[in-house]
Amino acid sequence: MTYPSEHFDAQLCALRDAGYRTDFLRTGRTPGPRTVHLAFDDGTLGLWTHADPVLARYGMKAAYLITGQMGTHRPYYLSWSEVERMARPGRWDFQAHTHLSHERAAVDAAGHERSVFTNRLWLADEGRVETSDECRRRVAADLDRSVRDLVRHALPRLRLFAYHAHQRRGASAAGRAACGRPCATTGRSGSGPASPR
Repeated sequence: MTYPSEHFDAQLCALRDAGYRTDFLRTGRTPGPRTVHLAFDDGTLGLWTHADPVLARYGMKAAYLITGQMGTHRPYYLSWSEVERMARPGRWDFQAHTHLSHERAAVDAAGHERSVFTNRLWLADEGRVETSDECRRRVAADLDRSVRDLVRHALPRLRLFAYHAHQRRGASAAGRAACGRPCATTGRSGSGPASPR
């Protein structure tokens, strides 16, 4: 879903005029009065080109949730060199949205697909569903890859990761078990604008 940048501009203007400020989630501090956290999913080029100038205009900050799709499907996703340039002014905080775990895959022999982040997957070659331990190891490996990608590109080591709210069942527990980091949801499925345009 897209969201006109002029609406985003009007919303940030209203927040500023009402005395609100933005802060990064990674600070670990208890948010002060009138603090909001802004987050954008998936690392798309459009969010940077359209949202960044608006954030700059109002002196606001936002988190950018990166997946393993960075540098693929150009020009839709940002490249890593664009992410590095985006980081320089200090308006953006980069956190993980998993590496490739917001894909869907078969969870049973019938081929029903569900989130790979919150479900044990069907192992067709073995004719069974993966065990809870196998699932935890797979999710942990995916999150470790997210951490390595961020660090490799000189971004701060992540302090949290986010998953889609429609993947909520078990995600918080899976994430804590896999990496010991806090989890956050990015919104309800179909709940509103995902990206300014």
